[in-house]
Amino acid sequence: METGQHNDETVIRQVLERYAEGWRNADVAILTSTWDKDYPGLYLASEKPVPIYGYADISKYYTDALALYPITKMEISNVAIELFSEVASAFCDIEIGFKVADTEYVVFPRATFLFRRNEGEWLCIQYHESIKYEVPAG
Repeated sequence: METGQHNDETVIRQVLERYAEGWRNADVAILTSTWDKDYPGLYLASEKPVPIYGYADISKYYTDALALYPITKMEISNVAIELFSEVASAFCDIEIGFKVADTEYVVFPRATFLFRRNEGEWLCIQYHESIKYEVPAG
């Protein structure tokens, strides 16, 4: 049986996989199951000009995004987890494909999740993504 840090990292990886599964299956219930309903969370999607605050608005974001943009793929890789007692961070690379009309787009954001342990369960309290870009030579 796994214990301690290794078990926490395994559970956090399972939450990340559930998050990816929610996008792949266009399932808001799966996506929101990764969030701590008791914490005023923050979600910063790279396509949004401002952060989204609170469980209800984050849930609405998922509902709206999935209705507008059919997801064609969602993969999480290069996961690095840091544990700080009852809080943890997870950095990862994401590959997400979606359709706008008949055109498929694939983007590659980097993401950082913050989790907190709530009654023994690791749940997300903050999400931030950024898009990689090249700085022109000067």
